Amino acid sequence: MTPRKTRQQHEKQGTFNATRNNRGQLERGIPPMPADLAESAAAFWKPLTAMLDRAGLLTEIDGTACRLLCETLVVRREALDSIAALGVLVDGYRGSKVKNPAIAVYLNTTSVALALLKQLGLTPRSREGMSVAPAPEVDAELERILGFSLKTGAAG
Repeated sequence: MTPRKTRQQHEKQGTFNATRNNRGQLERGIPPMPADLAESAAAFWKPLTAMLDRAGLLTEIDGTACRLLCETLVVRREALDSIAALGVLVDGYRGSKVKNPAIAVYLNTTSVALALLKQLGLTPRSREGMSVAPAPEVDAELERILGFSLKTGAAG
Protein backbone atom coordinates (compact mmCIF):
# COMPACT_ATOMS: atom_id res chain seq x y z
CA MET A 1 0.00 0.00 0.00
CA THR A 2 1.45 3.37 -0.97
CA PRO A 3 1.65 6.03 1.72
CA ARG A 4 -0.74 8.98 1.58
CA LYS A 5 0.51 12.12 -0.09
CA THR A 6 1.28 15.06 2.15
CA ARG A 7 -0.47 18.38 1.75
CA GLN A 8 2.71 19.82 0.23
CA GLN A 9 2.82 17.01 -2.35
CA HIS A 10 -0.82 17.64 -3.30
CA GLU A 11 -0.23 21.39 -3.59
CA LYS A 12 2.91 20.88 -5.70
CA GLN A 13 1.09 18.50 -8.07
CA GLY A 14 -2.01 20.70 -8.23
CA THR A 15 -4.25 18.00 -6.72
CA PHE A 16 -4.96 19.71 -3.40
CA ASN A 17 -8.64 19.74 -2.46
CA ALA A 18 -9.39 21.68 0.74
CA THR A 19 -12.42 19.54 1.53
CA ARG A 20 -10.63 16.23 1.07
CA ASN A 21 -7.01 17.00 2.01
CA ASN A 22 -7.56 19.28 4.99
CA ARG A 23 -9.20 16.82 7.39
CA GLY A 24 -7.76 16.63 10.85
CA GLN A 25 -5.51 19.65 10.33
CA LEU A 26 -4.92 21.32 13.67
CA GLU A 27 -3.48 24.76 14.16
CA ARG A 28 0.07 24.89 15.38
CA GLY A 29 0.67 26.14 18.89
CA ILE A 30 2.69 25.48 22.00
CA PRO A 31 0.62 23.99 24.83
CA PRO A 32 0.99 25.72 28.19
CA MET A 33 3.35 24.00 30.60
CA PRO A 34 1.28 22.29 33.34
CA ALA A 35 1.46 24.25 36.59
CA ASP A 36 1.97 21.06 38.60
CA LEU A 37 4.81 19.72 36.43
CA ALA A 38 7.77 18.81 38.64
CA GLU A 39 10.79 21.09 38.31
CA SER A 40 12.94 18.22 37.04
CA ALA A 41 10.42 17.50 34.25
CA ALA A 42 9.96 21.22 33.54
CA ALA A 43 13.64 21.36 32.55
CA PHE A 44 12.75 19.20 29.52
CA TRP A 45 9.57 21.12 28.62
CA LYS A 46 10.97 24.29 27.03
CA PRO A 47 13.60 22.72 24.76
CA LEU A 48 11.21 19.91 23.76
CA THR A 49 8.28 22.17 22.89
CA ALA A 50 10.57 24.70 21.18
CA MET A 51 12.03 22.00 18.93
CA LEU A 52 8.60 20.55 18.12
CA ASP A 53 7.28 24.03 17.32
CA ARG A 54 10.24 24.84 15.04
CA ALA A 55 9.61 21.59 13.16
CA GLY A 56 5.91 22.42 12.78
CA LEU A 57 4.91 19.32 14.74
CA LEU A 58 3.22 20.83 17.77
CA THR A 59 -0.39 21.77 18.50
CA GLU A 60 -1.96 22.86 21.75
CA ILE A 61 -3.55 19.43 22.27
CA ASP A 62 -0.12 17.76 22.43
CA GLY A 63 0.41 18.88 26.04
CA THR A 64 -0.33 15.49 27.59
CA ALA A 65 2.11 13.66 25.31
CA CYS A 66 4.78 16.29 26.02
CA ARG A 67 4.17 15.97 29.76
CA LEU A 68 4.44 12.17 29.63
CA LEU A 69 7.69 12.40 27.69
CA CYS A 70 9.19 14.94 30.11
CA GLU A 71 8.24 12.86 33.16
CA THR A 72 9.51 9.66 31.52
CA LEU A 73 12.84 11.30 30.73
CA VAL A 74 13.23 12.32 34.39
CA VAL A 75 12.72 8.73 35.61
CA ARG A 76 15.09 7.49 32.88
CA ARG A 77 17.78 9.95 33.99
CA GLU A 78 17.32 8.92 37.66
CA ALA A 79 17.69 5.26 36.74
CA LEU A 80 20.84 6.00 34.73
CA ASP A 81 22.27 7.99 37.67
CA SER A 82 21.55 5.05 39.99
CA ILE A 83 23.31 2.64 37.64
CA ALA A 84 26.30 4.99 37.42
CA ALA A 85 26.46 5.32 41.21
CA LEU A 86 25.84 1.71 42.22
CA GLY A 87 27.04 -0.21 39.18
CA VAL A 88 25.40 -2.90 37.11
CA LEU A 89 25.57 -5.45 39.94
CA VAL A 90 24.40 -4.71 43.48
CA ASP A 91 24.27 -6.74 46.69
CA GLY A 92 21.25 -9.01 46.75
CA TYR A 93 19.07 -10.33 49.56
CA ARG A 94 21.51 -13.00 50.68
CA GLY A 95 24.70 -11.12 49.98
CA SER A 96 25.16 -12.37 46.43
CA LYS A 97 25.46 -9.99 43.51
CA VAL A 98 22.31 -9.37 41.46
CA LYS A 99 21.46 -7.13 38.52
CA ASN A 100 20.74 -3.57 39.59
CA PRO A 101 16.91 -3.13 39.45
CA ALA A 102 17.49 0.35 37.98
CA ILE A 103 18.53 -1.36 34.74
CA ALA A 104 14.97 -2.59 34.18
CA VAL A 105 13.63 0.89 34.93
CA TYR A 106 16.16 2.43 32.53
CA LEU A 107 15.31 0.01 29.71
CA ASN A 108 11.57 0.41 30.25
CA THR A 109 11.65 4.20 30.33
CA THR A 110 13.92 4.30 27.27
CA SER A 111 11.37 2.19 25.41
CA VAL A 112 8.50 4.42 26.54
CA ALA A 113 10.46 7.58 25.69
CA LEU A 114 11.23 6.31 22.18
CA ALA A 115 7.57 5.46 21.63
CA LEU A 116 6.58 8.98 22.72
CA LEU A 117 9.30 10.52 20.54
CA LYS A 118 7.85 8.61 17.58
CA GLN A 119 4.31 9.77 18.41
CA LEU A 120 5.51 13.36 18.50
CA GLY A 121 7.37 13.01 15.18
CA LEU A 122 10.84 13.32 16.69
CA THR A 123 12.45 10.40 14.90
CA PRO A 124 13.40 10.41 11.21
CA ARG A 125 11.15 7.45 10.41
CA SER A 126 8.14 8.88 12.24
CA ARG A 127 8.35 12.03 10.10
CA GLU A 128 8.09 10.06 6.83
CA GLY A 129 4.84 10.94 5.13
CA MET A 130 4.01 13.64 7.67
CA SER A 131 2.79 16.97 6.45
CA VAL A 132 5.56 19.00 8.06
CA ALA A 133 8.33 21.31 7.05
CA PRO A 134 11.75 19.72 6.63
CA ALA A 135 13.15 18.77 10.02
CA PRO A 136 15.50 21.38 11.47
CA GLU A 137 19.02 20.48 12.50
CA VAL A 138 18.78 18.51 15.70
CA ASP A 139 19.15 20.88 18.62
CA ALA A 140 22.34 19.99 20.49
CA GLU A 141 20.95 21.44 23.71
CA LEU A 142 17.89 19.17 23.53
CA GLU A 143 20.08 16.12 22.90
CA ARG A 144 22.21 17.11 25.92
CA ILE A 145 19.10 17.35 28.08
CA LEU A 146 17.60 14.11 26.72
CA GLY A 147 20.87 12.28 27.27
CA PHE A 148 20.87 10.55 23.89
CA SER A 149 21.09 11.36 20.20
CA LEU A 150 17.77 11.69 18.41
CA LYS A 151 19.48 10.70 15.16
CA THR A 152 21.29 7.57 16.33
CA GLY A 153 19.79 6.77 19.74
CA ALA A 154 23.30 6.58 21.20
CA ALA A 155 23.80 7.75 24.78
CA GLY A 156 25.57 11.04 25.01
